[in-house]
Amino acid sequence: MSFGKLYGFAGNPRTNCLMIIAQMNSLDVELVETNPNKGNFPQDYTSKINRLGKIPSFVGADGFVLNEVLAIAVYCKFSAVLLALFSLSSLPTYTQKDESYYQFQLSLS
Repeated sequence: MSFGKLYGFAGNPRTNCLMIIAQMNSLDVELVETNPNKGNFPQDYTSKINRLGKIPSFVGADGFVLNEVLAIAVYCKFSAVLLALFSLSSLPTYTQKDESYYQFQLSLS
């Protein structure tokens, strides 16, 4: 499953930096070629993702949008840490009546 889409182009240092951070943290980030110098914008980029038409921009799998390189870098790093700590395979499935729910709550406190 894709972690999100990064809008930018391969020659941009900011885009390259973010792709390296994603690769180092084993995040599946798709690069969508977007070059404002050549007017190469995906449909609805300036109306929905980044109204100023700047790159890089990040759109998460859940639709969360970030537009600054530092914010994207921090988001990727901390998301990778959280995914490592709470991988979906290790999280218990629980209900209010399930004993594992109470054990899980106790482990957090």
